[in-house]
Amino acid sequence: MAPHRGAEPGDAERPGVGAAPAPGPPPIPTVTASADRQPVPATPDPQRFAYLGRPRAVWAIGAAHGDAGRLAALHDHIAPRFRAGERMIYLGNFLGRGAHVRETVEEMLAFRRGLLAQPGLLAEDVVYLRGQQEEMWQKLMQLQFAPNPAEVLGWMLDQGVGATLEAYGGSPREAMVAAREGAVQVTRWTNRLRKAVNDAEHNRLLAALRRAALSDPVPPAEGAAAAAEAAAEAPADTGAEAGAGVRTIAAGEGGVARPDHADRDLAGDQGLGLLFVSGGLDPSRPLAAQTDSFWWDARGFDSIDAPYEAFGRIVRGFDPKNRGVVVEAVIATLDGGCGRGGSLVAGCFAPDGTVLDLVEV
Repeated sequence: MAPHRGAEPGDAERPGVGAAPAPGPPPIPTVTASADRQPVPATPDPQRFAYLGRPRAVWAIGAAHGDAGRLAALHDHIAPRFRAGERMIYLGNFLGRGAHVRETVEEMLAFRRGLLAQPGLLAEDVVYLRGQQEEMWQKLMQLQFAPNPAEVLGWMLDQGVGATLEAYGGSPREAMVAAREGAVQVTRWTNRLRKAVNDAEHNRLLAALRRAALSDPVPPAEGAAAAAEAAAEAPADTGAEAGAGVRTIAAGEGGVARPDHADRDLAGDQGLGLLFVSGGLDPSRPLAAQTDSFWWDARGFDSIDAPYEAFGRIVRGFDPKNRGVVVEAVIATLDGGCGRGGSLVAGCFAPDGTVLDLVEV
């Protein structure tokens, strides 16, 4: 499978797996009941996209890459601030690279259980996106169909999938031996990995991953009012109040152009919504026609400088170039380099795109 665009600097060209599509995740519940949610369009496919309705605010966590400790610290920051009517999105790449992949998944599941125990919160208020690491893991489970399994596996190992292998009882060496012995041995090996994921009860989460999450467009007056209300209710943190190790990222730091003002002028005044992706987007193609662009088209995402379709704020959780946190007029990147020697980042966004909170640990 050739890259959608030219490979990014530092990224090897992806060899093809040639696997048949895996069964899709279960459908999301229809969002029509509560006052903060409105009926959403029938397309794109709700089995691939999560619909957020009209949330009071959306919390998003960038690529954790197997760092359970940093994720737990961010959860401790978010928990007392999360309110009914808000949404929680993990922007993918929670697998891979780090030494605590299983613990990271367990932390995500435990936090979800804690949130859903609060009055007024619904199961669909917590969304998990598929990133590069989760996409590679799915393809790894189909490695026996690849015409060149050893080459595919070698490329995946270079991208950090080995940490996930080891988390579920495998090893890169064992994997390469199976890949070189042929499809029968690869099938036996992938079946053992699949059983380990099932035994850990992580299979349901991995089957429920969405490609992107989107909110309904917000009328200008409603968007401005919602942003003002959310900003007024948001706690004014100092470094100490944010919790141990959690630091607020201020306007003007690095690529953070304006996280706390004027964003609603772009999204709200035009009646636009929010779009959350893992790592990429091809702005030349409609949302429903995006394929692997969500994971591999970082260059396309970087080129966005105006609203895309009905979305005035577009947020991703992973930058393959590892350039740090970026917040511009339309796009935002919540990647501090976690799993690559950097921090884990979370942001809270009003329904018109205003950044209400931006922290790292």
